[in-house]
Amino acid sequence: MHRILLLASVVSLAPSVPAQQTWIVDAKNGTGTHFTDLPAAVAAANDGDRVLARPGNYAPFKTSKALTIVGDIGASIVSTTGPLASVEITNLPAGSRFVLAGFVMDWVGVTVQSCDGLVVLSGLATGFSSGVSCHSVHVLNSKAVTMHGCALLYPCFRKSRVVASDCIFAPIEIGLNGTAGLYIDGGVTDIVASTIIGGRGAYNGYGGYAIGIRSSPETILTIRGDQRSKLVGGSWNNQQLYAVADFTDQGTLRLDPRIQLTGGVRGFSSRTTTKQTALSAGYSFLGGSTRLELIGRRGEVGAIWLSLGRVPFAFPGIGEWWLDPSVLVFVGAGVLGATETYPVQLSLSANPALRGLEIGYQGMTTTGSSIELSNPVLQVLR
Repeated sequence: MHRILLLASVVSLAPSVPAQQTWIVDAKNGTGTHFTDLPAAVAAANDGDRVLARPGNYAPFKTSKALTIVGDIGASIVSTTGPLASVEITNLPAGSRFVLAGFVMDWVGVTVQSCDGLVVLSGLATGFSSGVSCHSVHVLNSKAVTMHGCALLYPCFRKSRVVASDCIFAPIEIGLNGTAGLYIDGGVTDIVASTIIGGRGAYNGYGGYAIGIRSSPETILTIRGDQRSKLVGGSWNNQQLYAVADFTDQGTLRLDPRIQLTGGVRGFSSRTTTKQTALSAGYSFLGGSTRLELIGRRGEVGAIWLSLGRVPFAFPGIGEWWLDPSVLVFVGAGVLGATETYPVQLSLSANPALRGLEIGYQGMTTTGSSIELSNPVLQVLR
């Protein structure tokens, strides 16, 4: 396994980031505090600013600004008005980037709507009771959303472009009526190296499946990873439900056969089962390390890059490139062996000035005659 010190790489990226104001939010009003709650900090911040929240409970907010909002371990966004409160990111302009990372969402969901820019959700966890009947993350009509390392109850993607890697999606259980682990309505969704679990029972006709697809025939779903990735259908009257169910019978599915499926697949007008190139990653904590693992096919040459994220650019027949080519850093390359993986262990800088910096990773595999791009992984240094 390769071990690479990331300090030089991250420092080389830092000058490319626009000048920023950093706002400290601390519910306890400790030394250096600018605000004691998030809504006031978000209102004061300008595009490109960072908002860093210390441990504590904070109210949800609404914004259309290009901000980076990062919570320390112990930071929660908590509803004081009931179970349907939401952080709302709307109308983010093209060419801009919004980052939300590190919070427990306690009785609060996240809504991403009508965003043309890049939205990065990293290290979010659902903290509210499983009795709440709402989506933990609801993405609507947005062009580029990535999720990494999130543990969430019942997210929903509608007519959007979403990449979710290294996530856990689970159902909301309401008596005997459980939801799906993930609900999709149109758009393009890429699920990578993740575990998705369906609920017990049926809810509105799609509950109980690990992934339920309904309403729109334009759904394109790609599921990739290896045997550590799982899709587990729920149950109804002690009967096993499907892991993936397309009720429109018009969607497109690309499925990696190495994924563990419990319950099988229903529907889709087009299904392809083939091994695919995927990238999995651990967390990015300052002074720690993260493990990157490029998954492909035995005998291929794999390579990984590091950069900042941007809106994806499509290469027909090869894939989508999500990283900024002007600040691209080469991490390494190697031949995929019997495990069909190429691992890299990155040691991360402990420089506190880099907290909140969003870093993107993306890989590729090649046999010499063909090239395939992996999914992006967009992380936030915390």
